[in-house]
Amino acid sequence: MANPFDQFDTPAPLRGGNPFDQFDVPASSASARPPKAAPQREKMGAGEAALRGAEKGITLGFGDEARGAMAASSFDETAPSWVKDSIVRYSPLVAAGRLAEGVQNLVMGKQDARQRYDAAAEENRALQRQAVEDQPGAMAAGEIGGALARVAATPMLTPFRAAQGAGLLARGAAAAGNLAATGAAYGGAAGLGAGEGDLVDRLPSAASGAATGAVLAPVIGGAVHGVAGAGRMVADQARAVTSPGALADRVVTRALRRDGADLPAIAAEMEAARASGQPYALADAAGANTRGVAGNVARLPGEGRTPAREFLEARQIGSETMPSQADRIGDRIGSLMGDRGSIETAGEIMSRRSAQAGPAYERAHSVRLGYDSEEGQKLLSLLDRIPNAARAEANNILRISDREGSQMIWQPDAQGGFSLAAVPNSRQFDYIKRGLDTMIDRNTDPATGRTNTLGSALVGLKKDILSSLDKLNPAYAAARKQFAGESELLDALRQGQKAFHPSTTTEALRKTVGEMSPGELDMFRLGAANALRERLSNAPDGADKVRLAYGNPALREKIRWLVPDNGARQQFHEFIRREAGMTKTNRVTGGSPTAERLADEADTGGTLAEMTKAAVQAGGGHLSSAIRTAFTAMKQVHPEMRGRVMAEARRVLYDPNPETVRAFMTRLNEVEMKAETRSRVLSAVSNALPRGLQMSMQGQ
Repeated sequence: MANPFDQFDTPAPLRGGNPFDQFDVPASSASARPPKAAPQREKMGAGEAALRGAEKGITLGFGDEARGAMAASSFDETAPSWVKDSIVRYSPLVAAGRLAEGVQNLVMGKQDARQRYDAAAEENRALQRQAVEDQPGAMAAGEIGGALARVAATPMLTPFRAAQGAGLLARGAAAAGNLAATGAAYGGAAGLGAGEGDLVDRLPSAASGAATGAVLAPVIGGAVHGVAGAGRMVADQARAVTSPGALADRVVTRALRRDGADLPAIAAEMEAARASGQPYALADAAGANTRGVAGNVARLPGEGRTPAREFLEARQIGSETMPSQADRIGDRIGSLMGDRGSIETAGEIMSRRSAQAGPAYERAHSVRLGYDSEEGQKLLSLLDRIPNAARAEANNILRISDREGSQMIWQPDAQGGFSLAAVPNSRQFDYIKRGLDTMIDRNTDPATGRTNTLGSALVGLKKDILSSLDKLNPAYAAARKQFAGESELLDALRQGQKAFHPSTTTEALRKTVGEMSPGELDMFRLGAANALRERLSNAPDGADKVRLAYGNPALREKIRWLVPDNGARQQFHEFIRREAGMTKTNRVTGGSPTAERLADEADTGGTLAEMTKAAVQAGGGHLSSAIRTAFTAMKQVHPEMRGRVMAEARRVLYDPNPETVRAFMTRLNEVEMKAETRSRVLSAVSNALPRGLQMSMQGQ
């Protein structure tokens, strides 16, 4: 029952007075001497913390009031010294007498009784808080043990009874009603005891505890042995406030086990992801159940929701410190298709390839062309077809290069025409080809890469000239395979930009790549990578970037032909798989505005009506309706879904640092080492329960 004297509560002094009073000095002298350092608080031992937890579990949280009432008695002033100084003072009989006298003194309003009550109660509350801070494990263990001992000593309430010979449904409804009544009674008492302040201040806590016990006891009571399960649920509600980290670890562990997650392998994979610049977290790697818990973190109200959403948004669309998913995939594609794993500009590729092919061209240029042959005569006839504009460009390039002094390939005449000054050597044919390239570029649409009629004719002429030249000078053909020229490389760049377009078939791509020189292939890959990166950059923020880059067999087959290195392709596949995991997490954590609004209302007490409704339904025998109503509200009232618990779960699920997972594994190992001992203790307590109580708890 509630304490009738809570209404007289006033702020109580700390145990032994305020430890900071010794530093108080008059205002005028406050700056005259520096204050002394506050003494360090001595850490509470595990044994004392366990005892204080047991007291809380046994008394349903009313230990503070009981100690206060005993302190309100006149025991310390009137009891004989042999009683006060002996073990007799701790006997149940003396404790009961002190409690009765203390209550009487408080009711009669005796002098100093209220002050002694407040001081003792506040001292005990402070010690309880210290136990939670210093020894949370021992405190929780003691509380569980005390609750189990209380269950063994108290009966289940049975206000509902099924008629003799009643059917299974009627007996089930009666059992559910009894569990609801018992859960409401114990839950309300626990909530009242856990609250602080006067009676009015404690009523919300008592109502919440009663409603929680009433709903959860019939719904999950049979699965967790009725009253004991409701007691554990009430204890978990307390843990959600006092030890949210431990409760969060339990929630995450259960999801990981359902997913069959291999934590050491996940930590190693997170290490590889971090080396690749990917913010890959446990929520992305473990599986659907773990991802579901991560979704709760990002949806349910509490201090963990905002940072979880900020993390998800930053890794999707980018931030000042984190690249977006489009940037990560685009950079990886560029690295995959670039030479030696680097992304190079077109100018860098052309300069490098030109320098590499330099010795081969020097050998080709030293070869004398045989114009007296049939192929040589054909080449001379092709020179007559070159337009004057291309001849002028070739002369200009030759003059600028200053390789042949004042010698010209074509001599201009007064009518604006050009006549061949001397048959060109192999080096001069380089200038002729470049002159043709300049004219081809002028007749090509830069947007589409298509040439007009003149441009197409010039392309055909250039191919014929190079074909004859290759036959006359095989060394020249070998040099062009290394570096055909800037124009050819730019053409390859433009072709590469169309590589991933649906109009480019895999077969056409394979043929094109197979006919290219190494330099052309470099430029083709660069063009393909740039086009794919542009596609990713132009996609909306919410688009599936993984699907755009790797989401169909044709895309994957094209990448296979562009990247012949199996090892590099496998690494890219693993990279994309991790990005896909992050995309799944982002989707699961999304929710409708209505769902978020309902969750916000639940966090502020909006589910109290639903819980009360379920309790009334269960008490009236409408078990199926009660179950439906309870499950609607359960996620919102379940201690594992509380804001602080979800905030602690976020620290494990959304941290891409693999050391966080390794620290989590260490905590799990410590828990598992204690699991066997804890199981034996709980089994012993259960076996010690009276047979009749065991049967009533199981609904038999």
